[in-house]
Formats: sequence, structure tokens, C-alpha cells
Amino acid sequence: IQLLVLLIAGGLLFGVRVGEAPVALALVSIGLATASASVYLVLGLLASTEKAMDALTTMFTLLSGMLGGNFFPVDLMPPGLAVGGRATFNYWGNRAFSAIITRGEGFLSVIDELLVLTIIASVGLMVAVAIFTVRQRRGVAA
Repeated sequence: IQLLVLLIAGGLLFGVRVGEAPVALALVSIGLATASASVYLVLGLLASTEKAMDALTTMFTLLSGMLGGNFFPVDLMPPGLAVGGRATFNYWGNRAFSAIITRGEGFLSVIDELLVLTIIASVGLMVAVAIFTVRQRRGVAA
């Protein structure tokens, strides 16, 4: 919701171009939020303390942001790092937002990105449920 509010406010208040496909933009925003939430849920279940969670998520956020193209294009990275970048939800979100906002494309152009984000979200949720289930069976507070 925050991302959608940010994009809408940017468009209305500051004239920031947000593309001509609001439904595609909303779906990508929801897909990206869902994928990232599932990954961070796994990280939260893996961390032993709140302090460890803080350090782990900070490190993960910076690493996935760098590898995923938030700081510079993935295409400028060495091949090995570029492959790693393509494994992040950041990369797929950036691709989709670029298609919609920068190139003015619509929903059909971001189906692949939405599919990958859905897969990341699904796998993350399955891993989180598995971790939670194991911890519950061991009697460890989740």
C-alpha cells in the first residue's frame, strides 16, 4: 500500500510519470511486496534474536539491492554477479517498473516478471511454513 501511495502521490503532486498502465503498476507493486515479504519472513524465522534479525535483514537488503540493480544496472556487472542479481526480487521488480514507467509498456510486457515474483513469493512462503512447522514440532517459539 505504501508503494502504491508513493507512486500515486509522485504522479499527482510532483508530476512524476508513472506510466499508462495503472493495473500493471498495481500488480507489480503487490507482486514485489509479496515476494519481499516472504523472503523477509524466512529471514525472520532464521534469526535467533531481534538484534540478529536487524543485522541479517540490513545485510540482505544492501546485498540484494546492489545485485538486483537498485544502485547500478545489472548489465554492467561481471557475469557471475549478474547471474546472482537475476536471482533477486529486486531485479524482477526493477525490470517490471522500468517497462511500465520508463518505456510506457503495459500488463502483457511484465507477465514474465510477475510470474517470477509469484514464484519467489510462493517458494518463500513454503520455506517459511516449513521452518515454522519444524520449530513448532521442536517446541521452539516461532
